[in-house]
Amino acid sequence: MLRLPDDLTVDQALADLGPEAMEPPAWFLNANFPGFVGETLPGHTSFAVVDLVAGPHLVLHDSAIHLDVVAADATPVPVQAPPADGTVRMFEMGYEFPEAIDSGRQVWEVRNVGEVPHELLLVRSAVPATAEQIIALFGSESEDEHATPVGGGPSFADIEPVGGVGWLSPDATAWTEVDLEPGTYAAICFVFDPETGMPHLMLGMAEVFTVGDGGTPGATPAA
Repeated sequence: MLRLPDDLTVDQALADLGPEAMEPPAWFLNANFPGFVGETLPGHTSFAVVDLVAGPHLVLHDSAIHLDVVAADATPVPVQAPPADGTVRMFEMGYEFPEAIDSGRQVWEVRNVGEVPHELLLVRSAVPATAEQIIALFGSESEDEHATPVGGGPSFADIEPVGGVGWLSPDATAWTEVDLEPGTYAAICFVFDPETGMPHLMLGMAEVFTVGDGGTPGATPAA
C-alpha cells in the first residue's frame, strides 16, 4: 500500500505501474508507505494497524487498485496506538528486536527509524539458520525448493512466511499481530535500493532470532 505523491495523478500512476512496466517508476520511492500485513499463506489471516493520511492510495499486487482515504473532518485524529507486547525498530541495514521473544499471539509495534523505506517480513525456518545462510538462500538461483545453498542452512522447503509489516516510510510506525511457535525465525526486507536495484536483503538486511524457551535474538545494535 502506498499514498501517491501530491504532484502525481491517479491516472498517471496507474499508467506508470501498468503491465508493460519493467521497473518501478522514478516517483515510487517518493510515495508514502504506511505499512500493511506481510505475506499471508492460504487459509491464514494476518492483522495490522496502520496510520493513513487522507489522499489517493494504491494497493499493489498482481495489479494496482486505487482507493481514496477521506478525512472524517478537518480536525486531525490522533493515532490510537494499540497496546504492544514489544517494539521492533528498522534501519539501514538491520533490525533491533526485544531482548527476548515469547511464543504465542502478540502485538508488535514496528518503527522505521531509518532514512529510507524498510519492511519487516517474517519467515520461520524449520532448521537452524544464520543471517548469512538466509541471504544466500534468497540469492540462490536453484529451482529445486529442497536444494541447500552452498554453506549449508535451510532450503526453501524449510521456509514459511508468518506475516509482518510491509513497506514502511521513514519515521512511520505500524502495528502487527503475530502468532509465533517456538523456533527459528528471520526478518528480511525486499525494499529495493535505487542505486543498485538490489533488495535490501541482498545488502545484508536480514536478522535471525529465536522464539520461546528464553530464546533471544541476535539483534544488531541501532546505529
